[in-house]
Amino acid sequence: MNIVNSTKQEKEEVVKSFLRRFRNNKKFWNFSITLWVIIIVSLAVVGVHILKIYAIMLPLALGVMGVRLALDNKFLKDFIAIYDEGCDPKLALEIMNRSQEQKTSLLNYWAVFKYCKANFLLALGRYEESRQVVEVLKSKKKMKKMPLQYCLLQFAYHESNKDLESALKVLDRAKKLVLVGESKIKEQSRIDYMMSIMETSIAILQKDYVKAKELLLYTLETRTEMAAKVSCQYNLGYIAIQLDHLEEAKERLQYVIANGNTLHLVKLAKELMDEHRLSD
Repeated sequence: MNIVNSTKQEKEEVVKSFLRRFRNNKKFWNFSITLWVIIIVSLAVVGVHILKIYAIMLPLALGVMGVRLALDNKFLKDFIAIYDEGCDPKLALEIMNRSQEQKTSLLNYWAVFKYCKANFLLALGRYEESRQVVEVLKSKKKMKKMPLQYCLLQFAYHESNKDLESALKVLDRAKKLVLVGESKIKEQSRIDYMMSIMETSIAILQKDYVKAKELLLYTLETRTEMAAKVSCQYNLGYIAIQLDHLEEAKERLQYVIANGNTLHLVKLAKELMDEHRLSD
């Protein structure tokens, strides 16, 4: 389904579908745990006399765990696509909030979901709420498993406040993580993209529009996610205005408005177009 052009009723069906998947995945998780408990307890009580039974039970338990992990990964991929491809952080956040109300969240993805929540709040322009989520993650030391993501969230908050000095400090810390191989991210392309986001924002804050445009055009060419493209087009539109290339700015900002769905960038793009009379 095309989330960008979907109706309120269609979006409600998307929410219900994800909530059902939440519950089903959690049931499968509980079943796999129960199976492992039975195996361990029976081994402790009966001993090695039932090894023949384990020859059947152990592959079954491993198979169940493999299926569960596959389901979890598929769910997480589809969930994140609501933001990446549908540009709809509002819908993704609603799914998260309602899943927590129904106590159907997957506990093994708690930190990932909190990171996503902070990211969605940023995308909606709710910067202070995002910072509060990040502080919760920091207090529970969950971000140790995602140090580069933590840097990106911190950076985004400082960037939203135009705090260049603090943003530069976070960028330096991120560079050190990557340099010593402690980003804890396997895909080099993902590392490059996250670093590029920060370096582009620094260039814009420093009014180095030539460097910023070069980075943005490369990202636009290499990334396939609609949210990434919308973000690049907004920044390129902003740069075009600073360079007095108003026709280019109009075209890029219209792209943001047409494809940005519930992203806060849509509102910012409209404000730029009104301010510079590009809507005429």
